[in-house]
Amino acid sequence: MSNDVAEMKHKKPHTKVGIVAFIFSLVALISMTAVMIKGRMVYPEISVSALIILVFMVIVSALLSLAGMILGIIGVSLTGRKKIFAILGLVFSIVIFVFIIFLLLLGLFARI
Repeated sequence: MSNDVAEMKHKKPHTKVGIVAFIFSLVALISMTAVMIKGRMVYPEISVSALIILVFMVIVSALLSLAGMILGIIGVSLTGRKKIFAILGLVFSIVIFVFIIFLLLLGLFARI
């Protein structure tokens, strides 16, 4: 019994900041997936209101991924804690943010 108590004291907890970074990256991923699906569904006859909603969702996704990157960096830099959620949140946020920038540049330079 005393071994279990000693073992529990030495386990490192997960960083709360890293968990929040991971959650932000997942919400940004879900939001961007919804934008891609909804954009495909309404593309030929897109209305102004649908376009405003899609642009708003992209902005929210970009801000969430940016916040996830910042929180992921903070979570990775903390000592004495498990860093897996911070690393996952940082990587997912970077990938999502780069994808959003790619889509914006693709839309900027696209020829119709």
